[in-house]
Amino acid sequence: MIAENVRNLLATRSGVSHPRLTYVGDVPVEAGFAGSQVLFRLFFTYPADRLTIVESNIQATHPERRLPGVRYLGLDFPACRLLYTRLGRGYAGFLTLSAPYFGRRLTGRVRHSRPDALVTIAHGFGWMAAMRAASQLKLPLHVIVHDHWKDCISCGPLATRRAEMSFARLYRQAASRLCISPAMAEQYEREFGCPATVLYPSRSPYAGGIRRLKRPTRPFTFSYAGSVGSRAYAALIGRFGRIVTSAGGRFALYGNIDSACLSAAGIDQGMVQLRGTVPASDFITRLSLESDALLLPMSFEREHRSNMSLSFPSKLADYTSTGLPIVIWGPPYCSATRWAGEHPGAALAVDVVDDGAIEVAVRKLMAEPKLCSSLGTAAARAGDRCFSPAAASRIFLRAITAEPAREVAVTGGRHD
Repeated sequence: MIAENVRNLLATRSGVSHPRLTYVGDVPVEAGFAGSQVLFRLFFTYPADRLTIVESNIQATHPERRLPGVRYLGLDFPACRLLYTRLGRGYAGFLTLSAPYFGRRLTGRVRHSRPDALVTIAHGFGWMAAMRAASQLKLPLHVIVHDHWKDCISCGPLATRRAEMSFARLYRQAASRLCISPAMAEQYEREFGCPATVLYPSRSPYAGGIRRLKRPTRPFTFSYAGSVGSRAYAALIGRFGRIVTSAGGRFALYGNIDSACLSAAGIDQGMVQLRGTVPASDFITRLSLESDALLLPMSFEREHRSNMSLSFPSKLADYTSTGLPIVIWGPPYCSATRWAGEHPGAALAVDVVDDGAIEVAVRKLMAEPKLCSSLGTAAARAGDRCFSPAAASRIFLRAITAEPAREVAVTGGRHD
């Protein structure tokens, strides 16, 4: 009920008529992490009776985390479990090449929703089907890019070339393009010749601007919220845990992480405390009250460079709402480090893979309460400017209601 009231309040404040939208994509729209969370918060303020969600079965979904009152439908790809086997590359190629067929199947389902426009996210294969459906129905298609699209698909040379051609067509013909970071918008404009709107991830609608005045009498606690699925992230988290513990502090992990996950990632369980998954409505409060500083790691691996520089960590939106100091450990070219440079004093950035440099940052925060307070205040103010849910809603609504230029409108035609 609270979620519905907040959404209706923010939606009515815009004073703009909301078109009927249908979202189609592989990324679930739910209160989870990363792209799912970005979409959930973006659509959170959208009138439920004017929104339909069509999710593919590529990722498992959690119905209890969905937007209240919104109609959810499915787009089923056959035998999608093969993507997670040794046949994954070959099957990804099959899905890429057969996307037009799934687009034709999608058209009938979308038509019943009578949308004014379609929205998709360039991740996996669902956007290819959405492009085909938009073409057949002669509807404008709005594209959101959360991660560098090439890093979200892995298939053979023929299918990769087809995907490249399809994405270029999608990006150029889209009625609007919404990129997660300035760097992404800039690079894609150089590559495809079309400008995009920057749409940063927005803060949780439940964020209440927690500002703790006095630190509790317990060991200084650093926290990380997210997953440790990547080998590069696991390595940084494990090293950070050892450094914090050796300095006399605590390191807590929030998210869908258990002992088996830590063991698989090679993280010493004695160096971290598992806090589990916290409901979205309580997450910011819990993180604020149980932590003294927050860690935001970004991969230094060469193969991750494009995604680190073009994508943007959605957790930064929530981190800045806590009023706590943030330690960003990532390369100088990554989006988080660049954001810290653009907002002096909003984070403590360490841009080298050096345990000594991280230890200096850790001990500095543990020893200087005034520095913690200064960093937390600056982070909160920078976050107010960059990650406001109301601002995100306005940017999105302007993008989907603007009259598209004739040369980039999605019209009829062939989308193979």
